[in-house]
Amino acid sequence: MATVVVVAGCEAEVWHRRHDYWLLAGIVRHGYGRWQDIQNDAAAFGIINEPFKADQGKGNFLEMKNKFLARRFKLLEQALVIEEQLRRAAYLNLTQDPNSPVMSLNARYLLTYLLIYVVATVSVAAVVLNISLLNYCLNY
Repeated sequence: MATVVVVAGCEAEVWHRRHDYWLLAGIVRHGYGRWQDIQNDAAAFGIINEPFKADQGKGNFLEMKNKFLARRFKLLEQALVIEEQLRRAAYLNLTQDPNSPVMSLNARYLLTYLLIYVVATVSVAAVVLNISLLNYCLNY
């Protein structure tokens, strides 16, 4: 997995949980899929544009940014669903047998999901390096 090192003074160039917060707040105010409206509301949601400042000169800049925001929202949505499922399981005091075939399948799914997350958030060079990991996950 890739490690991101943040240089002092350049924290805004990396997506953090505070960006997630403002992305969710923008969705509440402007609606799901209204990525351009959220970005244009700089007075309230200008922080969302900060990590993309270095990419502004690219030809497909807006499309790339909108796709990232949509993908990021989907990841947040999935995380909230998983968190709720874990909360319910803890409330009901549910346990899982570690020798169950379901747990093996769950481990394979987790490895594959982590790889997909890395691929979705890291550069193309990292994708090439992670092909062997993908083969491992699929043949596990």
